[in-house]
Amino acid sequence: MKKINLALLILLLFPSKGHTQEGYRSDLISVKLTIITTQPTFIDSVKIKNYQSNYALATVINNQDTSISFWIMDASWQKDNLLTNNDSVHFLFPGCDMNGESKISLEPHKSINFYTIIASHKNFDSKFKIGFRFFKKIDELTNFLDRKDKIVETKIYWSKTMNFKNKLNSYELE
Repeated sequence: MKKINLALLILLLFPSKGHTQEGYRSDLISVKLTIITTQPTFIDSVKIKNYQSNYALATVINNQDTSISFWIMDASWQKDNLLTNNDSVHFLFPGCDMNGESKISLEPHKSINFYTIIASHKNFDSKFKIGFRFFKKIDELTNFLDRKDKIVETKIYWSKTMNFKNKLNSYELE
């Protein structure tokens, strides 16, 4: 009985700093993708067989109470910062003449929107997630760009699982 009382006393005096599933906020940054429309885009006019391209909005949100900064490439963020967890889905990169690094600063609870095109196989019906590669330092970005295999330790923030849904002429409450 003394051992139980001693254990209870220790727990009361030195409470655990653990987190409940509801109370712990692991995603200090969240990522969201909105498919704007599955109507034909410029890629469809090229007639790539068995592909469907979609105008989309990728949003990165700072959920923290402090500002954050990260690095992107001016023109190639579609392939350098955005990715998916499914080989059948990818972001289109239109190419560019000039590409440079940009430091983005997000105030607390603010977001940045990336207007892009995401493509998939036309018969694609699986679920997928999008990720945002978070390059906190410029060296992380340049090391990633220098690697041909693109295997560099970077922090990736993932969206919730989703599938393609045409949202043209629709509305939603958030």
